[in-house]
Amino acid sequence: MKHTKEPWSWRPHEDTGRPLIVNSDEYAIALVEGDDFLPINPAEEQANARRIIECVNACAGLNPETIKDLVKAAEVIVNLIINDESRCEAWSGEVDALDDALQRI
Repeated sequence: MKHTKEPWSWRPHEDTGRPLIVNSDEYAIALVEGDDFLPINPAEEQANARRIIECVNACAGLNPETIKDLVKAAEVIVNLIINDESRCEAWSGEVDALDDALQRI
């Protein structure tokens, strides 16, 4: 099954004011809210909505199944270069940047 096409955005729900995630045609995708057991404040609801849409929009056009494989491949490359001193010097800036990016995932 395919997901809703990007880009996604959010706007306040007309009745509750809670973040409503919508597609480019303004059709509702999801309402972001806590529940009776885990209530969250409006600022956190908005932050959650922003995070969801930033992740979805950043991954537009990517096959989500391949992202895990890409991360594994990048980790292998970093380890190969770090363990080979001659490569490590030549690629130190790139390896550091890739390693930093992997740490943030």
